[in-house]
This record gives sequence, C-alpha cells and structure tokens, in this order.
Amino acid sequence: MKLSKEDRYIRRRLRQARKQAREFYYCRKYPINPKKIVFTTIEGTTGFSCNPKYIALELLRRRQDLDLVWLVDDMSKSFPPGIRKVKNTLINRAYELSTAAVWVDNSRKQLECRKRQEQFYLQTWHASIAIKPIGLQRGASFTKIARMVTEHDSRMIDLLVTNSKWVEDHAALGMLYSGKMLRTGSARVDVLINNREELRKNFRQKYGLADDTRIVMYAPTFRSGSQDTNRNPELQNKMPDFTVLIKALKKKIWW
Repeated sequence: MKLSKEDRYIRRRLRQARKQAREFYYCRKYPINPKKIVFTTIEGTTGFSCNPKYIALELLRRRQDLDLVWLVDDMSKSFPPGIRKVKNTLINRAYELSTAAVWVDNSRKQLECRKRQEQFYLQTWHASIAIKPIGLQRGASFTKIARMVTEHDSRMIDLLVTNSKWVEDHAALGMLYSGKMLRTGSARVDVLINNREELRKNFRQKYGLADDTRIVMYAPTFRSGSQDTNRNPELQNKMPDFTVLIKALKKKIWW
C-alpha cells in the first residue's frame, strides 16, 4: 500500500530522531551535575523569556552555586550574569541536557531527546491561562507527528506547573499529560501581581508617560506565521477597531 505524504514524513522524522538520539545515549557516560539546571524556551528559538526566565532570576537571587545553562539558537541574545548561554546544536543539547539534574522548559522537547532516570523535568508551558486550543484540543489540525512529539514530551515530564484548576482540566488534557501537577502560579505573571505599582511607575518613566495614562497591550499570537500559515495582523488589516474599543472601555467604571 502506498504511504501518504504525511506517513512518509513521519517515517523520515522517526529515522532522524533515532539517529540523533545516539548523541544522548553517548553522553550518558558523563556524570550528572547535581547543581546544573538547563533552561529552554520554545525549542531554543527565543531568548531569556517566559516562565523559565523568572524561575532563573529567582534562582540567581537565592543561589550562587548553581550552573544555570540556557540553550538558545541565536547567541547574540543577551542574558544576565550567572546564566551560561549555549548554542542550541544537537551535540550541545545532548551534552548539556544529559548532564543536568533539572530541565526547565516552556514548550516541547524534540523527538530525539532522551531523559535519564535520575533527572527531573519541570514543564512550565508558555500559555498561562489555556484559552487557545492545545494539542488534542486542536482537532483535525493536530497532526500525527504533532501528537507523537506531544506524547514523547509528556512521558518525560515529572511536574507540570499550573495556575488554576482550569489549566489543569484543559491544558493537561490537550497536552496528553496525566502526571503530577503543581498549582503554584505562572512565574512570568508574578511581576504583575507582587510589585504592580513599582512596575507601573518604572514603565511610565521609561516611556515618558504621565502617571494617569491608561495603557492597552495588543499582542496577537502567531505573528510570524505558524503551521504553514503567515498571519500578519498589520498587513491583513486585523488591527483592532480602536473606536469600538474606546467606547467599550469607557463603559467600564475604572476607565
């Protein structure tokens, strides 16, 4: 029977993953450093960001004896002192992950990635409130290969950080994850809760805004394109209708 294009692609990916996994198995000859923590965000495509960023900052504040490693594609991205950035190549990834006691991530690990039994994988995920469909919730757009990557990653996770029962009920299901969860909040949101007034003051000073200026953040997702699409809100005239937006906001008591 002739294989479909998708099935041929899956076979190629699996062959590639098995071949690349050899690097991880080879690196098991090196001991695990109990003070080493490796961070990754969106498979290395972003820099010092999201939940792992704030976990790293807190670790820097509390401990000076840890080896904090960040796998990143673009080595020109800036990181604070105390973070050892490493080019996210297969060999580097295999060595750094294989010799770390803890992994911290906000996205999926690649198919070739292999975790040792003694290691701990903390998954923070990058969607704080699970409004967007995740994994299984995507229905027909959740491809076979996407499911395989999801299942592979979820099997390795030791603890999923959540911020509510809603996330536990929806995100975990979409991620095909049934392991342990810790409802402790999203690290990246702490700055909006713990030091709000100081944050507001610093932001207004930085951009020269009056103290009574109201600020609205517009941040549409998938701005650079995803899954064979090229969504560009500016070019596609998808910016919000500010007239309608202002009218709606004026109805709010706090406006």
